[in-house]
Amino acid sequence: MKLKKSLILVGTPLIIFVLILVCFQLQSKSTTLNDINKNLDVGEIKLGMPERAVTQYWGQGELINGFGGHRREYIDKKIKVEFSDDRDNDLYQKVGSLEFTNTNYSIFLIKVGDEKNIAMKKILSNGFKPMDNAQDRFVKNFILLSLLRIKGL
Repeated sequence: MKLKKSLILVGTPLIIFVLILVCFQLQSKSTTLNDINKNLDVGEIKLGMPERAVTQYWGQGELINGFGGHRREYIDKKIKVEFSDDRDNDLYQKVGSLEFTNTNYSIFLIKVGDEKNIAMKKILSNGFKPMDNAQDRFVKNFILLSLLRIKGL
């Protein structure tokens, strides 16, 4: 009986700690996603937005199927919007990735065509870290930011 009580006394705080840790992780991801969206200017579209909302704003676009997901390309807007088809993904059927060449769009006030050193300073000042052996890729928590169309890359 004492062993059972001891297990309950030890197990309950452990379970509570794990639940707090899980809640913290979910809140951390949410906060990061919200922070990214606050600094993202691609019209009405935001990361985590359901696909049906995207198509309501911009129409169907060109559907391109891929492995583990699909994208909708909006040629006139110069943007590709990617969605996960993996039910285990937190962003299942939601905007999980954006790729744009439209000079009117920006992230952290960085636009296509900006100078590399200025863009990198803006990214680093927002808490991103360079990925190993990649001059144009940066990571913060679960967010990957790649600068593929910056002058000087």
